[in-house]
Amino acid sequence: FNRAGELVGLLTFRQRGTDGSYFSVPINWIRDTIEDDEKYAPIAPLNSNSKAFWQHTVESLPYFMQANSLAVDQKWVALLQLTNRWSTAETNSSEPWILQARAYDGLARPDDAVRCFEEALKRDPNSGEAWFGIGHIYANHGDEAQLQRAQENLIRLNPDLAAEFIKQQTNKTLRPNHIKSQS
Repeated sequence: FNRAGELVGLLTFRQRGTDGSYFSVPINWIRDTIEDDEKYAPIAPLNSNSKAFWQHTVESLPYFMQANSLAVDQKWVALLQLTNRWSTAETNSSEPWILQARAYDGLARPDDAVRCFEEALKRDPNSGEAWFGIGHIYANHGDEAQLQRAQENLIRLNPDLAAEFIKQQTNKTLRPNHIKSQS
C-alpha cells in the first residue's frame, strides 16, 4: 500500500528457507488482466470451517509447495518420488523436471541431473532456472563446451541471473581446494 492507503502491489512467497523465492507484483499487472465483469471476492478472515494453506497436511498441498519443502530439507529420495508423480500429472510443466534434476544433483548423480534438466528445457527452452542448474552440473564436471552453451543462454534470457551464475563459478575457482599447485 502507498501512504494514501491505495493498493499498489502484492507480495507473495513461494518457498521457505534461505533460498526462498519472494515476488512483488504491481497491482496494474493484476488489474489489467481482470475483466470488468468478473466477480470480486471480498478479502475477509477465513470462516471457522476453512484452513489456511499452512494448516493443511503436507500431502494435500500443491506439488510445488511439497517439492520446495523437500528440496529445502534436502530429502532427495522423497523429492524424486514426488517429482515422478508430478511430472506424470503435469506432462507439459518444466518445474518437476528442474526439481528432479536438483534431487539427482543432491544425490551426486550428475548424468541423471543433466537428463532431467534437458527434459525441463524441452518443455521450456527459455527457462533460466534450468539453464542455471544444468550449467552448474557442466561446470562441476568440466564440460566446457556445454558450460559455454548454458552461459550464452543465460545471458540471452536473464543477464542478472547470468551474472550471478558467473560470480558463483568464479568464487568456486578461487577456493583454496581448487587452486593448483605451482610446483
